[in-house]
Amino acid sequence: MESMFKDLFDYTHKANQLVITAMLEHRDALPDKAFGLLNHILNAHQIWNSRIQPVQQPFGVWARRELDWESQIDRNNYAFSISLLASIDLESSVVYTNSKGQTFENRVADILFHIVNHSTYHRGQIATLFRESGLQPVVTDYIMLKRGN
Repeated sequence: MESMFKDLFDYTHKANQLVITAMLEHRDALPDKAFGLLNHILNAHQIWNSRIQPVQQPFGVWARRELDWESQIDRNNYAFSISLLASIDLESSVVYTNSKGQTFENRVADILFHIVNHSTYHRGQIATLFRESGLQPVVTDYIMLKRGN
C-alpha cells in the first residue's frame, strides 16, 4: 500500500505543479477564486499532514498567500507526505480536531487518500475557472500524467 500512496502523491505533486505553472502564466486572466482554491488545496494538504504528525503550526484552511509561494509550499507538502509513508503505520489511527472543533478518528491510509482526492476535486474546479476565463485548462488526469502526456 505504501507504493500505491507514493504513486498517488507523485501524481498529486506533478498535477499541482502543472496547475501552479499555468496559473503563474495566466495570473492576470484568472478570477481570484482560482487562487483561493489553490491556496485551499495546499493548506488542506498541510493541515492533514500536521494531523498525522504535528510538527508545525498548520495554515488556516482558507488562508491566502501570494501565488509565487505556492510551488514551494506544494514541494514541502509532498516531501512531508512521502516522509510519512516511510515512518507511519498506514493502518494506525489518528485522533484530530477539525476546523469546527469536532473530534474525529481516522486511519492514516484514509487521511492520505483524502488528501489526494481533495486535491483532485479542487483542481477540477480550477480547470472550470480556466475554461470560463477563455483559457485551456492544464491536463491533470491521473492516466494522462502516468502516460507522460
